[in-house]
Amino acid sequence: MKIQKKFVLALLITFILTLLLVHTLLSQTLAQHQELTLTEQTTQLKQTSKRYIMQFRQLAISPHLLQTHATELTQNLSNMYLQHVALYTIEGKLLHEALPAKNKLLSQKSIAPNKELLALAKQNKAGFVIEEGFVQFAYPIYIYGELIGIIHFSQDYSATSAYYEQLKLSAMTVLTIIFILIFLIIFVLTRHISIPITALAKVATQIADGHYDTPLPAVTKDEIGDLTKAIHHMRATIHSEKQKQTRFFQHMTHELKTPITSISGYAQILGDASFHDPVFTKRAITAIHNDANHLHQLVKKLLYLTKLDLYTPQVTAINVLQIVNEFCPVKGQPIWINGNEDELRILFSNVIHNATTHGNNVVVTMTDVITIMNDTKPIPSRVLDNIFEPFVHNNTPTSNGLGLYIAKQITEAHQGHITFTYQEGRAIVTIDFSNKLAITET
Repeated sequence: MKIQKKFVLALLITFILTLLLVHTLLSQTLAQHQELTLTEQTTQLKQTSKRYIMQFRQLAISPHLLQTHATELTQNLSNMYLQHVALYTIEGKLLHEALPAKNKLLSQKSIAPNKELLALAKQNKAGFVIEEGFVQFAYPIYIYGELIGIIHFSQDYSATSAYYEQLKLSAMTVLTIIFILIFLIIFVLTRHISIPITALAKVATQIADGHYDTPLPAVTKDEIGDLTKAIHHMRATIHSEKQKQTRFFQHMTHELKTPITSISGYAQILGDASFHDPVFTKRAITAIHNDANHLHQLVKKLLYLTKLDLYTPQVTAINVLQIVNEFCPVKGQPIWINGNEDELRILFSNVIHNATTHGNNVVVTMTDVITIMNDTKPIPSRVLDNIFEPFVHNNTPTSNGLGLYIAKQITEAHQGHITFTYQEGRAIVTIDFSNKLAITET
């Protein structure tokens, strides 16, 4: 599944769960607020209506207050509170009910008392219910500690219920609008991310297939841009290494083919029974021996290059001066580094052998860096520019062009840097190791 689809799906699931959670919490909160408000209102209604009944009782002295003044009481209370008011006996028999004259909406609706509410009042308890758009409230009437009846109030609650529902709907609408805005923003952002990632994935696939010319997306000033630069650098590096590898095998094939062809040619001539030329035979045997020796050295170096990639050398503290002295006298102070003695011996053997083979007056000095200098003939620019590449040489019969290449591999493996310069008839090789040790004894 694509990243953009994952984001959209995750966002959609999150929104649905959030909407359900908010709806549940909002419904519970509004219900609690509604119940608290009605509790306060009915408590106040009970107190004020009870006070009015007590005052009415004092003015209208009668042993049967509800029976004789039910009509007047219900009508007065109904007009006072703009509610439907009904009076019941202790047994639950309706004495009288009244509707407020000013509340036409309430007067148009038929109101049936809640039986459970009346039953609760018979048990000397007050209570309220919301039923069919009305709030019904009932409580028992006591006069001087004597239960004389039940009073029942009904109020139109449809507007308040509609307000709470509208409040809930508004909250859900705002939440939905916010989600849509967030969704659009995330959709644009994920698309902005996914398009270049898809393009980079295509480029990576093309690189894996050996194609290095697939266009990369434009470089942006963010992490995608950094990734694009990294892939561009990786592609260039892989392409370069691929070309080097191809050239390496082409040169290796040529270097192997040349002595083999020479040996094969001489062998065919010498194998001819009719051929008798002692001078040529001697020259051919010498050539075969030289070619075989050249082939042996070439294979030996190729095997060593393979060995470099296949194993991790053992590293110890090495006195470089002592190793170089094995091949040539050195002027200077000792340099100690962490390295492999065998590899360092091959490194300096190759460099010094290259200097003595292709020049004379070899001088080796050692300060912070190791310098190998020798007088030599002019070096062609094609050789000088690629001196550390494999199989690069000046068509010298004794050279296979791997010595300095191996020297470079070993130097870099020892955290060093090697350079080759040619100045006025002198070849100068400089080797600088960055992992020198603070050891002063010789």
